[in-house]
Amino acid sequence: MPVLVTGAHLAGGASGQFEATLLTAVIALIGAYGFVRGRVGLTTAYWRDLRGPAVAFAGLLVLAVVSVIPGSDWLASGWIAERAGLNTLSIDPEATWVEIVKLLGLLVIFLLAYRHASTAERMTSTLHRLVWLTVGWALWALILFAMSARSVDGIARLTGTFVSPNVAACVLSLGLLCWMTLIDRQLQSRKGALNAGLLTSVAAGVILAGTLLLTASRSAILIMALLGAIWAGRRVWTWLTHRSVLRGRRLLLTGLVLGGLLVVAYSASAVLLRMGSVGEEVTNRSVIMATYAEAVSANPVFGQGLGTVPRISRLLLTPENDGVMWNVRAVHNLALQWILEAGVVGLLMALIGGVWLVLVTVARLRPDMRTAMLPLFMVSGFMLLQGMVDYPAQIYSVALVWAFLLGLVYRAATSWAGIDAKGPIRHQQRRTGVSPRETKHDTQKPIRRELPGKRAGRAVRHG
Repeated sequence: MPVLVTGAHLAGGASGQFEATLLTAVIALIGAYGFVRGRVGLTTAYWRDLRGPAVAFAGLLVLAVVSVIPGSDWLASGWIAERAGLNTLSIDPEATWVEIVKLLGLLVIFLLAYRHASTAERMTSTLHRLVWLTVGWALWALILFAMSARSVDGIARLTGTFVSPNVAACVLSLGLLCWMTLIDRQLQSRKGALNAGLLTSVAAGVILAGTLLLTASRSAILIMALLGAIWAGRRVWTWLTHRSVLRGRRLLLTGLVLGGLLVVAYSASAVLLRMGSVGEEVTNRSVIMATYAEAVSANPVFGQGLGTVPRISRLLLTPENDGVMWNVRAVHNLALQWILEAGVVGLLMALIGGVWLVLVTVARLRPDMRTAMLPLFMVSGFMLLQGMVDYPAQIYSVALVWAFLLGLVYRAATSWAGIDAKGPIRHQQRRTGVSPRETKHDTQKPIRRELPGKRAGRAVRHG
């Protein structure tokens, strides 16, 4: 899957109708192959913790399908539906069908990640592949930047294979958060002091951070500076309170923290270069928000249909807002776009599924794993925070990475904590021949210790 989503990044995010359909078909084939070959098992023990998100997702999918059924226009209301003149709830059924296909792709990749992360080793190897593929994409983006730097807002900014540098910054930030998880694991390892593998990982982090700075994305850089400071502070505190980390690794950790501070300082200067245009940006965003808020009031309950923002933007064009809205194809606010397209009903279903995932993950994850998994928790925080001011979460390849990482973290919380023990115990029985009942009995049996002299005396008496 990391190879697939990286290929989607190279294709500009695969958000077009043909690209999204083709990518979803490939994901579905991979998922079907996994089920048929037995690599992705369907058992109650593995899937029982997905009931809440499954109900919410099913409700959202039903709403999307109903919105494209002819005759569903009785759910529509407001001047937008009247101007569209269709007999469906969605004012752009073709775009809504594409979004339904994308939802199915997100579902399959989440389930594949959930089943794949059955052990810490498999999850770590997957993150390694994802990080290094992101590094490869970053190097390619750096080559494109060196060959023909694209000027955005009068500043040369790295965009990679995307149209917007903010989307490129989101991809790099997700890779950097995954890198934090891996470097944290390596720093805590006792296999040796500084080695080539650890130094190579540090080089990967430098590449990701450096290319992120070249995007000059205010939102991504500021959010990553905040999240990076939280991670570094938590790790330094652990280092100060636990003296089991090797000396060389302590020095490297100190260097990483100092380097992170330098990156934050440079980020501040890079962001300050674009602060001169903040006033104009705020004015434009206020026009966009006000225009779309008016559209929300047309049908706040069920929305206008998934994927209909480009059509809505054309319907909202007036001589007064034409200077700002003529090329706008996204709301630049994740919550407002959800209400606009899916209504309060769709937003509520998305919130139920998301809150369920967060609460179960926090409640079941072992305390000793929370520090190590902190960067992966930050992935959702980053996506939501940046989603309030920009639209990277609406790029299909970025959403696939988010869903994939959610599946990994959720499986780690629900299975590694010992709650879902049926799968691992059955695996142990196949290898050792010990049944779950015998294992449970042996672990609960008190240990009786006898002195060597007593055992020898008993042998003499019976002899």
